[in-house]
Amino acid sequence: MEVLFEKEGTLKNFLSKDDSICREERQFALFLYLVFLKKKRKETGGKNGEYIDQTVRKCLELEDTQDVEIIDVYYEASLMRDYWKYFQNNKNGEESEFNEKVLHFCLDFQLGAVKAKEEIDRLLSNQPKLRSSYIGQTFWQGAVKEAYGNEVSKLMKENSDSITDEEKQQIGIKAGLDIAKMMMNATPDILVVYNLDGRLYAKALECKYQSKEGKYQDVAGAKNRMQLFIQQCIMCFCFGTNGHMNEQKRHMPNPLNSPKWKNKENLWEETCNRVYQGILDQDMETGDIKNGGVQLIRFTGNHNLKEGEIQVELKELLENMY
Repeated sequence: MEVLFEKEGTLKNFLSKDDSICREERQFALFLYLVFLKKKRKETGGKNGEYIDQTVRKCLELEDTQDVEIIDVYYEASLMRDYWKYFQNNKNGEESEFNEKVLHFCLDFQLGAVKAKEEIDRLLSNQPKLRSSYIGQTFWQGAVKEAYGNEVSKLMKENSDSITDEEKQQIGIKAGLDIAKMMMNATPDILVVYNLDGRLYAKALECKYQSKEGKYQDVAGAKNRMQLFIQQCIMCFCFGTNGHMNEQKRHMPNPLNSPKWKNKENLWEETCNRVYQGILDQDMETGDIKNGGVQLIRFTGNHNLKEGEIQVELKELLENMY
């Protein structure tokens, strides 16, 4: 701390005039939540009304002429955890039923329902406690690693040309179980339920200021930017297939330049990428609320937007949130 008291080390030399605002994006997400809350409460008649209407439509990717009604808005919505708690509290302690739903979601499309059930039963029979335990907790992760992780780790060190189709399937199963774990521990910053032309939709908003998309480890131990992909998996599980989720709107992981995937491009396509594409391609039943997808919101001051990001100017947000 002595440097702060030196002539050349005064605070003004450390604080940037162009960026002298808190960089904690959660507080900005909370401010945006308040904008949606005002729209829900129909508090749009004052001086901020036009800004609120425009911002809500922009974040939901709607045209200026489209009229939207906000039914509900949630901050840091723990969709998967609360869904699990519902089964625990309202379904006579049937957490196991929920766990099997999640596991089938992550395995059926690659194995078929019958073989997926056999694989799930094999995993759960070794440790009965797994049936009702929260999939995202350490206990579950350790069990999956014991059942599949060590073998998959060995395979990833081999020449990919020598890996058999059966072994590739084992890698795919491990990738699916990893997705289940990630889904249970992820939450959208804001979840919006809205009425558009008489139909209900739910949309997840992932809010960023200066940070990049969050990373998760894949089956090879490589860290991939797949935060938005996991959010899409959650939305598909809870609200069914997103009919307008074209290739441009998907947030797909990739192996980046990790040495763990060096010279294994074909293996990536035949295992992980096949699973990541397949889990979003499966035909999921929809309920009363349709899947509105996932959108990245970028709070900006002097930042450049990337493709697919929606800009919310911080200065305007701070001036209009009250």
